[in-house]
Amino acid sequence: MNVATRFTVVVGGFLLVVIAAMSLSFYVLSKQFYYEQLEKDITSRLLAHREILEQSWAADTQEHVFWMEQRQEDNVFLILNEQFEPMMAGNTHDQRWIKRYVDWIQSNDVNDQVTLELVHVMEEHIPHVWATVPVHQGGHVAGYLFLDHDTGLFEHTRTNLVMLTAMMGALTLLLSGALLYGLIRKVTAPIKTVQKATKKIAKGAFDTRLPVHGSDEIGDLMGSINEMASRLKQLTESRNELISNISHELRTPLTYIKAYAALLKKREGLTEDGKDQAMIIHEEAIRMERLVGDLFELMKLEERNVSFHLTKTDLEAVVERSVRVSTIEGKKKNVTLAIHKEHSPLFSLVDSGRLEQVMQNLLSNAIRHTPSNGTINLTLYAEDRKNVISVSDNGEGIDSDKLPFIWDRFYRADRSRNSKYGGTGLGLAITKQLVEQMGGTIFVDSEKGKGTTFTLIFAKEEEVEAKKLEEIG
Repeated sequence: MNVATRFTVVVGGFLLVVIAAMSLSFYVLSKQFYYEQLEKDITSRLLAHREILEQSWAADTQEHVFWMEQRQEDNVFLILNEQFEPMMAGNTHDQRWIKRYVDWIQSNDVNDQVTLELVHVMEEHIPHVWATVPVHQGGHVAGYLFLDHDTGLFEHTRTNLVMLTAMMGALTLLLSGALLYGLIRKVTAPIKTVQKATKKIAKGAFDTRLPVHGSDEIGDLMGSINEMASRLKQLTESRNELISNISHELRTPLTYIKAYAALLKKREGLTEDGKDQAMIIHEEAIRMERLVGDLFELMKLEERNVSFHLTKTDLEAVVERSVRVSTIEGKKKNVTLAIHKEHSPLFSLVDSGRLEQVMQNLLSNAIRHTPSNGTINLTLYAEDRKNVISVSDNGEGIDSDKLPFIWDRFYRADRSRNSKYGGTGLGLAITKQLVEQMGGTIFVDSEKGKGTTFTLIFAKEEEVEAKKLEEIG
């Protein structure tokens, strides 16, 4: 989920909560306001009726008051005598309900004020407001007025209001979400551009440049990244030029040192100590010569200045040739090299010579780190549209926190063992460059104390051809 989507979801969720809270608050407040106004209206009506009836408790006055309330069909209005017997009952002739009304009046401590209650016991599940007030004549209670007010109209209005609020909330959320998503995409578009550019720069494409628009923070960031890329390019070019010059300048003196050390070893009359010293000089000269060669090769690989002849290659044949060459080195430590073929044949478009160089580097590295009488297993198999080669040893393994750095030049997982294992410290860096520039992938798995596995993955030959045809088409 990208930034725009995440931000839209978060803000949309916040808006949803706000809209829901506002809708709920509006409903609660409107309901409270309605009931307050309804209570005031009922109270004023009953008090007005009582005032008229207290002036005249005659039948015609009762009929007049009864007729005014009878016009509201959803309400039930009763006039009862002092024994709670109905004198007039409007909009109901159900004696069960009349008895329930009378029981309610008798259960309440009716005084001179209007007594009201919101009742939820109706079969229709619609709240009703029940209210009663006594009527006095000559200082004593002559009867009672009772009103059952149906709130169904409000409940219907409430339902419509809730639906309308929900629809408006959904529409508001949809429109604001779309507007917000578009706005955030516009704001984050430069950030995505920066992200893509920095990934390219991290991979060594220092010619990458960002278009700088405006003088805001993002514009300043793009300008800084461009300056960083330019500086990195200068540093890389300076470094490569330095390595090239050093490699070139060292080759000639190293050749002389190696040659004179070889002659010195054969010189007559030289003591044994002298011969040993001459041999050490000769071996170190060879190692330095190999280091200079590896440095020069790595520099050319990083500059993409190495040509590859990609042809249909039988991976099994390359692995077998590499094993034959490395078997001699393995026998010195009594290390066994075993090939396991789960699928055969396996064809990929690679440079067979470069792939053999990769295998030699991996096998040499595995032999150095495998104990005597150990085993190195090479496995070849096909997986989906890819061919896989794995090289596994049962050596000391590498700590997980050091694995990401093994591809760095001159990096050694255990620096205390440099003299024991030898090597230039550039083999894995060269190997990674070779594999990736042939279109493959290499990764490593290792467990301390159990061993290390390097895995090479190349696309099948037919998959590469199909991709080329798609690009041409």
